[in-house]
Amino acid sequence: MKKALLFSMLTAFAMISFAQSTDELLQKAETLEKQFKEGEALKVFQEVIAKDPKNIVALARASYLSSREGFRSEGDEKVRLYNQARDYAERALAIDPNDVEANYAMGVAMGRIAEISPTKEKIEASKDIKKYAEKTLKLDRNHAGAWHLLGKWHAGVKDLGATKMFMIKMIYGGMPKASYETAVACFNKAINLRPDYILYYLDLAKTYKSMGRKEDARAVLNKIMKMKAITPDDPGYISEAKELLEKL
Repeated sequence: MKKALLFSMLTAFAMISFAQSTDELLQKAETLEKQFKEGEALKVFQEVIAKDPKNIVALARASYLSSREGFRSEGDEKVRLYNQARDYAERALAIDPNDVEANYAMGVAMGRIAEISPTKEKIEASKDIKKYAEKTLKLDRNHAGAWHLLGKWHAGVKDLGATKMFMIKMIYGGMPKASYETAVACFNKAINLRPDYILYYLDLAKTYKSMGRKEDARAVLNKIMKMKAITPDDPGYISEAKELLEKL
């Protein structure tokens, strides 16, 4: 009886210690993200996954941060990180197909993979971007990142041009319809939800430029010049916005 009681107490203590350890690691990772130390945050989320392979929060965040770190990398490391992002998102979605952040992370991962893929794979990945962005928004209409992702999809497809779209239709069966107007609407929804996020404004300005709406593009780019960096990539986005503004 005493042995059984002792075993139960030890088991309960171990479970509490495990939970506390995992929670502490998640808090540490979140703090590192806020300090712009995303590479370090990714490693901590990976520690959580090693302890708890079905921790959907850690899987989704590790996927998202793998995409961001891949964006900053080159060559084989970029490919590895993008594939890692997809893997983590797949694992998260296998646990819960209706998890908001898991769907968003998959959309982001597929967006990055599309950027470095040959034409056929790019088209398939592009279809997944739209699929997961729309699924995220179905689950959470106020997800700024998903609105931005959907806007990127519309702008990206339109930027292919009529000739490439005709070739895609003939060879691969085509793509869903896209429009710059919808891209603008999506970017503005993202901005309304996250008015401090520079990337949303930059992609809106680029879309206005593609549409020939130079004055609108200038207005958005001038706004970026007054904004404060809140992510590790923002100084680069501000620099890019400055270059675009000088060329308009």
